[in-house]
Amino acid sequence: MSYSVLVLHGPNLSLLAAEEIDPRLERRASELGVELIIVQSNGEQGLLDALHEEWESADAVLVNPGALAPIAFALAEGLQQVGLPVIEVLLKGLSPDRGLSSLTSVARQQVHGLGVDGYVKALELLVPEGKPAAGAEDEAEEEEEAPSRGRAQPAVAPRGKSIGRKVAAVPGAAEAPARGKTIGRGAREEKKVVAPRLPTTTLTRTQVRDRIKKRLKGDETADALAQWARQTWTGLQRGAACEAGAKETIENVLLTLMAGAKASDQILVAQMAKLDP
Repeated sequence: MSYSVLVLHGPNLSLLAAEEIDPRLERRASELGVELIIVQSNGEQGLLDALHEEWESADAVLVNPGALAPIAFALAEGLQQVGLPVIEVLLKGLSPDRGLSSLTSVARQQVHGLGVDGYVKALELLVPEGKPAAGAEDEAEEEEEAPSRGRAQPAVAPRGKSIGRKVAAVPGAAEAPARGKTIGRGAREEKKVVAPRLPTTTLTRTQVRDRIKKRLKGDETADALAQWARQTWTGLQRGAACEAGAKETIENVLLTLMAGAKASDQILVAQMAKLDP
């Protein structure tokens, strides 16, 4: 089965994607033996809808949230829930006054400021997550079964689903088996994890402020704070108790804290200010 990458283009990328980005991605994907599912939306809801629709057909996600990068917290939550490897692309880097991308905590890597080249770089970084070089698996299987025969052809030809269209299937290529949708019932079987036990106490803004203070004093490492923030944020998504009227604020702060060492002291102080009563 081919390795499939869901490509999500954010706001105002439709023309550039159709004329420059998608053709280059499709050429490189063909060389790598990768299947692309490409969707563009001018809103966060559209990107989330595409993620919910396509995630079970994908092995990884390449996403450019565009102007939504600093505020796409719902998209970050969706990406964390599906549990696929994610690489974020931004054609230009974020300016310091806009802060971190909201996807910092869920993206395994971020490719910022490389223009269209960043998409190709991100695709190349995603391939080692689950697929060897193009044709390697098929050739190995073919040599075992019939060493005297010629080079084997891929079982599934690379395809792209671009903006509002589907690329016709290559004649003779076998169709990949359909995967049932299970949004709301957990990820695919091989990616299921045991849900952590929910905390019995109510999470408050004061508790989060105290953890940030420990980090600023040097009593806790950046990685330890990021791990705590991730576990706490996940607990909130699973229904853990939270201070009344403060859940959204606390969730947003926790998402920023997940950045670990990327969250500077200045950013941490700003997050503490958000937690003021």
